Amino acid sequence: MSVRPGLLASTSRAALVLARPAPRALSTTPFRGAKEGTVQNIDKEIKNRERVMASLPRGIDITAHFESIILEPIVDPPTWIRLPWILKPVQYYHYTKERVQRDMGTAQMVNALVKEGLVPWVKTSWFSGAGKAMEGIMPEFVERYEAFNRAQASADAKALPTLAAGPALKKAREVASKMQRANASWAIETQHNPPKLQSVRYVPLMGADGPKLAQVCVTFDTTQALTTGPKGKQETKSQRVRENVVFERSNAPNSPWRIKSVLETTWPKLLEGKA
Repeated sequence: MSVRPGLLASTSRAALVLARPAPRALSTTPFRGAKEGTVQNIDKEIKNRERVMASLPRGIDITAHFESIILEPIVDPPTWIRLPWILKPVQYYHYTKERVQRDMGTAQMVNALVKEGLVPWVKTSWFSGAGKAMEGIMPEFVERYEAFNRAQASADAKALPTLAAGPALKKAREVASKMQRANASWAIETQHNPPKLQSVRYVPLMGADGPKLAQVCVTFDTTQALTTGPKGKQETKSQRVRENVVFERSNAPNSPWRIKSVLETTWPKLLEGKA
């Protein structure tokens, strides 16, 4: 798992220095989920917090008690098949089976979010897919993604906790602290592809009637511009950024969607005999 501030990076002597080259469109991280996202680790953390959760008032926002949890660490690549993968038919079969199961899980979770009123209802057909059903909430995700990046650039420490949580908030605070004297502003120059739904997970944390945690992973593909420097001596750097952003909220009333993390795309390493 990688949490990065997109185009935003550290500054030195008020001049922008990109922390890394242009992000790869797709990474080559292992297919299996990261350690922090395994079922065993999730179960362990949930059990460790059950006693605390039992004493909390009903309807309270519980997201702060699960800062390190990523319910679905796998972000599937945009393609289902590549010619070399066919050379490993058994491994490819298992990969496609697991991918179908993840997609079916997303469809079920979307229905649950709509049913409980956490996302707006959108008219769909049998063939619409989960992405269509989530169109009603996408503008909010876009708005919060842009606000999150602007807050980092402008070093708005008060706004960041309302827009991010967990690993994303920690990293954003580090970025913001380095941008305080940069006189920076951030903006999207071009949207190359519409925001794309990757996965939805919605799970109870303490029994069927207890609090629930929702996480939605959305891919943003944009060219971003970061302007730094005093008026009259400003410098603008543009960069294409493709990020898989995880948004999170609880089912508590008025719980906001906040950015939790940024995940790498996970390519199946089929040619190494792993699926």
